Order: sequence, then C-alpha cells, then structure tokens
Amino acid sequence: MWIDPALLTELAGERDEAWAQKFADIAFAAGKGWVDDRGRLRAHIEVDTGEG
Repeated sequence: MWIDPALLTELAGERDEAWAQKFADIAFAAGKGWVDDRGRLRAHIEVDTGEG
C-alpha cells in the first residue's frame, strides 16, 4: 500500500516541530525503496486484533 505523506501528516494530529522535521526528511525511506515515483511512502500496516 502506498500513502501520500501529506495524509500521514494530517492523520498524525497534534505534533511538535521535532516530529515535523524528522518526517520531512524522507531520504532514509527513499534509500530503502520505500518511496515511489509519485513521492508516496510504502505503508506497513498492522492490525491489533486484541488476541495477543
């Protein structure tokens, strides 16, 4: 699944400047192949089923 970084920022809700600065630097993710040609980030989603 690919997700737009702007949507992640919106979903994060209240955040401080340090969070914003770290999130803005997606060079690490790009180096790992986690950014597509449209600038979207590869999302890893886990669902908490409450069974564990």
